[in-house]
Amino acid sequence: MRYFLAIIAALSLFSATTAFAYKCGDSAFTSTTTQDGKKVGLFASAKDFEGAKEWDVNSGEPPLSISQAVSIVTEWSKGFYTRFDSVSVNSFRMQEYGCWDAKGHWLYVFDLSPIIDGNKLHGGAYMAAVTMAGKVIEPTEFDE
Repeated sequence: MRYFLAIIAALSLFSATTAFAYKCGDSAFTSTTTQDGKKVGLFASAKDFEGAKEWDVNSGEPPLSISQAVSIVTEWSKGFYTRFDSVSVNSFRMQEYGCWDAKGHWLYVFDLSPIIDGNKLHGGAYMAAVTMAGKVIEPTEFDE
């Protein structure tokens, strides 16, 4: 029993130590793995929310409307996904940024579908996010 308690205590200490070592922005707030094994995610830091108004889902409409966010991500996608004819918004969600140094900040997270020769491509790696200040968070390949 003492051995078991010692292991639990050691694991608790390790967990607490790694929690303090975590730095906001080092982990993707959303990610996926492509069919060829590449990891793609969206990373943000408190700096990405400079100029963005804090907002809460219970306080009325967001500072940046859905139509404004769609327009921003659509315009951005023309320069980012240049090998495609166009890009359409497949779906979106609103997500609060989870780091302690940027609490109260929300983003629109978009799943995008590039279009080539009239055909929509689907895949989780086609994504982007837009802050309430209108800043686009671009997808980034990463290793764990």
